[in-house]
Amino acid sequence: MHDVKADICDNVYSIWVNNTDFLPLKYPQESEYKTYNITFEEIGLPKDTTWYVTLDNVTNFSNSSRIVLKVSKGSHLYIINQVNDYFSVPSTGIIVVTGNTTRIITFIPLAHAKLSLSTLLQSIKIINYLPFITIGLVIIVLVVALVKKKKI
Repeated sequence: MHDVKADICDNVYSIWVNNTDFLPLKYPQESEYKTYNITFEEIGLPKDTTWYVTLDNVTNFSNSSRIVLKVSKGSHLYIINQVNDYFSVPSTGIIVVTGNTTRIITFIPLAHAKLSLSTLLQSIKIINYLPFITIGLVIIVLVVALVKKKKI
């Protein structure tokens, strides 16, 4: 009887050879084959609306509020496809999977986004004039201070 070591697929096995007994000392790690759930949960869509998640270039869909996918450990790219008159936040990302995980996806009606964009643009227009408004106020304060000083 003698000890023979074999390296098979990066796994070391020690085999006691006496023609009938084989005793592996190291098995492949269970986590190499284990899968985990990524749950995508949507908020904001009307009931029974079909929505889509593309994970690692495979598109999945649901008309409920959840999409549950099984994946292995590692990094996974996802894209949330636009649905009718809604956009999603976030719309894309990378999930690093080390266990079961959940991503909340908020859908916002495009009408709200257009209103917000319009409000933002109006704010930007006002911001463009702020330096002039500030300079004008400083000049007014200085003039008032000078006029009061001359009266004294």
